[in-house]
Amino acid sequence: MRVIAHSPPKPLGAWISSIWYFEFEGLEVSHEMERILPNGAMQLLVNLHDDELRWWDGNRQSCARRLPGAALAGAFARPFVIDTAQQRAITGVSFAPGGAAAFFRGSMREFANDHVALSDLPGCGSIRDELLEAHSRSVGEVVKTWVRFLRARWSLERRCDIRNARAQLEAGVSVQQVADLMSVSVRKFRQDFAGSVGLTPKAYARVYRLGRLAGSAAAADGERDWAALALQHGYFDQSHMIHEFRALTGVTPMDYSPRSAVDWNHSVLADADSYNTNSRADARTG
Repeated sequence: MRVIAHSPPKPLGAWISSIWYFEFEGLEVSHEMERILPNGAMQLLVNLHDDELRWWDGNRQSCARRLPGAALAGAFARPFVIDTAQQRAITGVSFAPGGAAAFFRGSMREFANDHVALSDLPGCGSIRDELLEAHSRSVGEVVKTWVRFLRARWSLERRCDIRNARAQLEAGVSVQQVADLMSVSVRKFRQDFAGSVGLTPKAYARVYRLGRLAGSAAAADGERDWAALALQHGYFDQSHMIHEFRALTGVTPMDYSPRSAVDWNHSVLADADSYNTNSRADARTG
């Protein structure tokens, strides 16, 4: 398995968490499916092995969704499921929450809880071909290709800096209080925040707290003390935490199985056989 994460230079670094590359070509993987937990951020995804991206919405095992191999993933407030076969060689850009608004026109809420083909977005149709050509030379060239693409799209006019508001929400400040601090109405704050992040302030705060909880659980040694984790991360009690966890991930905390301590939002799926569609079988034999 090969994983590379690159922190982009300024000014891109203020809006992008990482440019990354992941591959396991030729290696055996211990599981077939992963549940992706929401993290409140948008991503660019390019499959360098097959010209397809495939996923399942939440617990809807019978309905595989497909796009060409390059897509923009919006900010999610619910889970989706992926096939590990699609990660043989994949690269992408993880935006900071609200960061994608500096690179794409319109409201980021239009992309929420969905994937959109890059071929449908202005100026993005050739990026997969460019990355494939770069990949034939080196992973370093893949990163350089992403940086050129992002620099060409970055615009001061499009950006809306919500980083301070985001930090307040992450600290547990209420939506009303953040709006007051910004001297705007709650309605205006919700509109601006959702336009930049893709999620409403309340939805983002819930997803962010889930991420902190799941990150702590993934890093825990031995048996997890969910009651203590619930209190640590601001839930009223364990019952409240379980309700929120199930609402945002589709499973209970006890069924949460992170791929690694770092990849807390990738949970190994125990019931992979229930997603055994024709598209999965084709991927295994192709």
